[in-house]
Amino acid sequence: IPGMYIQGHILTDSASVQALPEAAIAQMNEEEVVFMEVDSHDGEQSYKPMRIKKGEAANGWVAIEFYEKVPADAKFVQNGAYYLVAEMQKSELEHSH
Repeated sequence: IPGMYIQGHILTDSASVQALPEAAIAQMNEEEVVFMEVDSHDGEQSYKPMRIKKGEAANGWVAIEFYEKVPADAKFVQNGAYYLVAEMQKSELEHSH
């Protein structure tokens, strides 16, 4: 249609990177983190915050780099990271009284 505009993306290069959905990333103690599932001894799910460096974002996904080594078979929370941060902070407050 004459006079109409479109927006598009042109792929000029490709690279294999680690990426997670934007909802998997949260701020905790002024650092960006994702949550890795860890073995728990009581049968409940447990998560460990892992510091990351964010890279480029596209289509709801963000490239990430870890500051420490991560097992190849690691599982990460895909959304709700801010909920886990809130629960951790709530737990810390309860234990400090």
